[in-house]
Amino acid sequence: MRPVLPAAPRLPIPPQADVGWIGAAGPGPSYLDPGSGGPANDATNRNTTFMSWNLMHVARMLKVAGAIPAHGNQRSE
Repeated sequence: MRPVLPAAPRLPIPPQADVGWIGAAGPGPSYLDPGSGGPANDATNRNTTFMSWNLMHVARMLKVAGAIPAHGNQRSE
């Protein structure tokens, strides 16, 4: 006779399949929270710099273009 094993605990289901799920504990400390290590993390600082530059470039492109073009964003078209 085979032994009966207890059922495996059910894990929570993520809200969406394409969303990062880190569990019930939450995301943890923010970048500037004491003890987070954020300001000392080279990868985080590099990616934050890239993101900042990209946002500034997109803002400049939108300013030069006079905002987001209406072409492709109109139901009637």
